[in-house]
Amino acid sequence: MGDNALFWWFDYWAPGTVYAQSSQAATFPATNTQDHALSKAWRTTGINDEYVRCDFGKAVDFGGLMVVGDNLDDNGRIAVQASNASDFSTTLLPGTYAYSWGSLFGAGEEPDGAGSEIVGAGGVPLAATKLILPSHVFTYMPAATVSARYVEVRLRNATNPDGYIQVPVIIAGLVKEVDVTLNQGFRLSREEAVVRTTAGSGERRVRSLYRRVLLESEFSFQTDTEAKDFWLLATRHLGVSRGFGVSLLRPGNPVWKFFTTYFCRFQAVSEPEYRNFDNWVVRANLLELVGA
Repeated sequence: MGDNALFWWFDYWAPGTVYAQSSQAATFPATNTQDHALSKAWRTTGINDEYVRCDFGKAVDFGGLMVVGDNLDDNGRIAVQASNASDFSTTLLPGTYAYSWGSLFGAGEEPDGAGSEIVGAGGVPLAATKLILPSHVFTYMPAATVSARYVEVRLRNATNPDGYIQVPVIIAGLVKEVDVTLNQGFRLSREEAVVRTTAGSGERRVRSLYRRVLLESEFSFQTDTEAKDFWLLATRHLGVSRGFGVSLLRPGNPVWKFFTTYFCRFQAVSEPEYRNFDNWVVRANLLELVGA
């Protein structure tokens, strides 16, 4: 089946300079958002209008942002702003707060139109739905790409039970759309291996090792140049160890993004393959990374 894939193609946040933040707890600095490591996070000391700002070093085309693995509850909201002034005295985007689940659902929407089995008011998934969702992945795309040097992520969550806001990874930069075909027999796998030890007369669960979602896919291109560029990015820039963001979308049905927005890495990438006129493909396996 032919779908679309949105890749957070070039990340300006990680190589940029995180130069300002509203607050940061000891040993949890805002620069942790640049590491692409879910085990390290920026942690605030407050829960109202907390922000972090990044300097890309020069004005670049900014087309999208992803916040991965935050601890926001159902009332948590996120706003994104871009500027060419370091103090954000002038801005380029509306900077409107949206619920952290809002980029995945619209209020009252669900794939089959039944209305309330999956998501409730405000685009918040129901408790049963959350059991099948990946970790929080908030995505934002402006109506049109803007040229900006500075980007700010602002978060508010007055009801957060932790008493702080925590964000492990932020990705910001270009978003590239390519055609993707999920191969026949593709797998969505959540196999679990449990490590146990004996405690007294019983067995005690210590930890779980998850292989999350594994997708076997083909990324399609109309020219050999586009296919080569994708292959070079995948093998040289991202490789098989670096995490990145991708949304797999069914055409005309963006509600399904709740199930197919991932923070993942490539497990394997094949060389570009020519099929026929205007049809080049790159086969790849995507592995969803385990959240913190």
